[in-house]
Amino acid sequence: MAGGWHILPDVVCAMNPTENTTKLISFNKWLADMGITDTTGWRWRKRGIIKTVNIYGRLYVSTDVVTEFYRRAEAGEFAKNNCPKRCRS
Repeated sequence: MAGGWHILPDVVCAMNPTENTTKLISFNKWLADMGITDTTGWRWRKRGIIKTVNIYGRLYVSTDVVTEFYRRAEAGEFAKNNCPKRCRS
């Protein structure tokens, strides 16, 4: 099977190793591994925080996107002040 795609339940990999391929992980599995709810995952997708790929109705996220997400999170890009207005100076 030259070229094409090999689809596993939680991972999608390109079959041609000579191409620069990106591994895709099931979005739901990635969320579960992180301990994040489906609702939060939906919000992140809606806000453009994480970009997913839809393959036959199932969502996947690439390892490159996950790496970029972690980099941005560590940089504090998603930090939010949760202090109510009354405790701000």
